[in-house]
Amino acid sequence: MKDTETTLTKAFTIILNYLDANLEPDPKVVNYQTANDLKEKLDLTLPDEGVALEALIPIVESYLNYSVRTGSTQFFNLLFSGSSIPGIIAEMVTSATNTTMHTYDVAPVATLMEIELIKQLNSLVGFNPGEGLI
Repeated sequence: MKDTETTLTKAFTIILNYLDANLEPDPKVVNYQTANDLKEKLDLTLPDEGVALEALIPIVESYLNYSVRTGSTQFFNLLFSGSSIPGIIAEMVTSATNTTMHTYDVAPVATLMEIELIKQLNSLVGFNPGEGLI
């Protein structure tokens, strides 16, 4: 468990720094590289066996370094709207539980949350009562 905790803490620190940099007044939105240059800088080969958890840290750093900062205040695109801390936390929880929402039996909390969300959205658009189906 110690290796897991250490690696998660390091990765989370890197991610926090990345998110903080998005809020800087003039952040670099992209560290642009041509596809060929980027292929040379990254080892994208898949090993026959897994790697140690610690080996994931430079991968996270490289991924973030060469990704477009779609959460930056300087990035404008119709498909992106910045980062949402509640959304990031929700993604972490859903990834950690690794569940699917197809039945109450395997995802009781998520299923109840989905039902409540459907009720609220139905109310907003005037489909009251409604089931979330059109």
